[in-house]
Parts: sequence; structure tokens; C-alpha cells
Amino acid sequence: MQIFALIYAPLFLLMASRRPLWALILIFALAPLQFNVGGFGLAFSMAEVNLLLTSIIWVLRLRHSRYGLSMGPLTQPIIGYLLVCALGSLVAWRGSDAVVSFIQMILYTVVTVLLFSTMVPVDELRLVPYSLLPVAVLWSLIGIATKFSFMALGKNAFGGTLAPAFLVALDLWMSKGYARRPLNKDWGRHALLAAMFLIATGLVLSLSRGAWIGTLGGIFMITMMRRASVKMAKVAILIFPVLILLWQSLPQRDQEYTFGFGTNRPNIRARYRSVKLAEDNFLANPFLGAGVGFRKNYDATNVVWSTLAESGLVGLLAFAWIYVVFFRLCWRSRRLLPPSDPRFSLLSIGCALMTCKILHGMVDQYWGRGSITLAWGAAGMTLAYCRIPLEVRARQIYEARLRRFSKSMNLPSALPSNTPQTMATVPFSSDGAHS
Repeated sequence: MQIFALIYAPLFLLMASRRPLWALILIFALAPLQFNVGGFGLAFSMAEVNLLLTSIIWVLRLRHSRYGLSMGPLTQPIIGYLLVCALGSLVAWRGSDAVVSFIQMILYTVVTVLLFSTMVPVDELRLVPYSLLPVAVLWSLIGIATKFSFMALGKNAFGGTLAPAFLVALDLWMSKGYARRPLNKDWGRHALLAAMFLIATGLVLSLSRGAWIGTLGGIFMITMMRRASVKMAKVAILIFPVLILLWQSLPQRDQEYTFGFGTNRPNIRARYRSVKLAEDNFLANPFLGAGVGFRKNYDATNVVWSTLAESGLVGLLAFAWIYVVFFRLCWRSRRLLPPSDPRFSLLSIGCALMTCKILHGMVDQYWGRGSITLAWGAAGMTLAYCRIPLEVRARQIYEARLRRFSKSMNLPSALPSNTPQTMATVPFSSDGAHS
């Protein structure tokens, strides 16, 4: 493994320096593969390794970046949350657990957001969500074949990544629906529909109730952002019979397990014990909590209680502030482009995946691998989408200055009327071509 790492790292760095889009694709696409591939005493998944390597290239390019370290409206709430966590940890330092937890939080809420929001133009970035689907389909088939116990990963690990993958497939399928193409020629939409059904099959059979809740929340957000209640009703008509068949195919024991919440079951008792432990630590220090890293000492299956236990009421309010600002940004940006524009998926997917993650985190671990990379990566893509007006304005200013310079020097216009504009300034037509 160490020899492979020594070969892989320089090759990936070379690729990321020349093709940053491919680096982001490998981060996003490999997020479902949550098993450890780290060496040299480190524990990282493949997506996390790619994330760290890509961040090196991003730092080297930082002085050429227009946005620098800015995460837009998310900058203040994210920094505020990290400062609150740091203050709480000064009061109750938890050693290596605190260090690992801080690295996780910075890696996802800062590094991931910065990479996905600044490294490539929006028109290239819109290709990233497609890369997730082939891996998600394979992941779903592996889960079904191994009864969701592949490499010590359980149903929640599979369900947690299949849920956002289903939402990505659903949104991209709906985006393709705006094109006026004959059904027999719309192979891209058929492929997305097939991927959606295969991923949905694995999602249902995983029996991950938290993933189901997150999926429903994500579907609601896609419907709201796209203003597509009629289309979503058609999707429900297509999928509902399949869900009924899958449910009927489950053994009676699995059906009872799905809707059983009695305290006589060991996993339910364990959840109650976890909540009680978090509650006791929160009550002991209600303002700043027991310190970051406390979640490493128990099964933190509720993000609200784990945040209260680690950083207190102040930390929970700071964490909630991030989501409030993000959803407010999504709502205010929903009219920047029409839903028929392929770039609109960056907004709706980001909103759906962040919703899915927080809802799933109410009943399962929030800071685990896999789905958190997808959620915060999608949040970064949403920020890139919201910067489209800034990109357009910057292009207009550049062209105006170039025209004034040409006129002052009595030179021919450097921007003839037939010069194509950049993709960021040209709206897409409904079929994905430039209008």
C-alpha cells in the first residue's frame, strides 16, 4: 500500500495541476467508497486522499484565484462555528480525539467547500455530479450482492451514500426533461432513469431509515427549487410501484425491523443510551460543552445532541447558523437562471444534498465518511453557481476596458461582433446547447 501511495500521489498531483476538473471528479465520484486506504499510520478514504492532494494544488494557485479564501456568505458562519469549537476545546481539551475531529471539520467545511467553489469554472463544474452515478450504481449492486456487509461497512454506510446519489440522478433526470427531444433519441435521460432505479433499489434494500428520511427531504427541496410539483408527481407514479414490489420482496423479519422502534431491540436501546450520555455531558457544561472530540468516545448518532455535548448551546447555534445562511442563499439564488439551464442543477443538488445530510445526521453519524464529502462538495458547487453574476460582471468590465484601450490607441476592436463569448456569460438553451 505504501508503494502504491508513493506512485499514486505524484501522478495525481500532476493530473490535478493540469486538469483540476478531473481531480474534483475523482473526489466526488469516489466518495461512496468509505473503506480505509491510508498508509504510514494514517486512516483516510480514497476521496479524502484525493481531497488532500488537490488542496496542495489549490494552495499553489491561491495567488491567482479571484476569490482567495472566501467562501462567500458561508465564510462568517463556518469560521464562527470553528472558533466556538476551539474555545470549548480550550476549556476541555481531549487530546488526539480533538485533533482528529478538528481536522475532519476543517477538511469538510472549509477545504471541500473552497475546492469545489473556486477551482474550475461553473460550466465545467456542472459535469462533476454525473461522475457520481456510475460508482453509485456499482456500489448499489455490491451492497445488494453482499447483503450490505461489504468490507465491514453496514447498511447505514451504504444507505448514507446511495441517498445523495439518488437525489443527484433524480435532479439530473429532471434537468434533461426540459429538452424537446423524441423519446427514442433521448438516451442520456434513459440512462439517468436506469441509474436512478438501480440506486433506488439498493437504497430501499439497505433498510437505512435515516437515508430514507434524508432522501424524502432532498426530494422536497428539489421540488421547491425547481418549482416542479407536477414533474415530481410523475416521478412518484413511476417509482412507487417499484418500491411496493421491493417492499413485498423483503422477508417479514426485515419489514418488522424497518418500523420497529421498541426498546426491547438492542440497536434502539443503544441509541437511547447514546442520547442519554450526550445529554448528561451537555447538562454538565451547557454553554461550551465537553470539548470537540467527545463524539469519538461514543456512537454519536444524533448531530443535535452530539453538537450540544461537544460545543454546548453556543456551538449548536453556530452550527445551525451555517445551514440557515446556506438555505437562505439557495432560496435567494433560485431565479438567477431558469430551471432548464443545466447549471441550475448545481443549486438544486447542493440544496438537496445538504438537506439530506442534516436529516440523516439526526439518526446517524454526521461526521462520517462518504455522504459528508458529497454534501459539502455540493455546497461548494452551489457557491460557484451563486457567483455567476459576478463572473458575468467581471467579463463585462474586462470587455469595456479592452474596447476603451483599443479606441484610445486607434486600434481595431479587439472584440469583434462575431467573437464568441465565454460559456459563463452565455445562457444555455433547454437542450443544453448555447442559445
